[in-house]
Amino acid sequence: MKKKLVFYSLFFIVMLLILLFYQKYPLSEAIMRAVIFTAVCIGVHILSEKIK
Repeated sequence: MKKKLVFYSLFFIVMLLILLFYQKYPLSEAIMRAVIFTAVCIGVHILSEKIK
């Protein structure tokens, strides 16, 4: 579980940097979008674990 937490925190940081610098979003919107995207990915991951 700890490995997944590290992976998702790195994933969140990468998403935030992409949104801030590549897509040129303001900080608050970039954080919101990165949180939503990361939450969706975690949800999909949990669902795929339950299906297995």
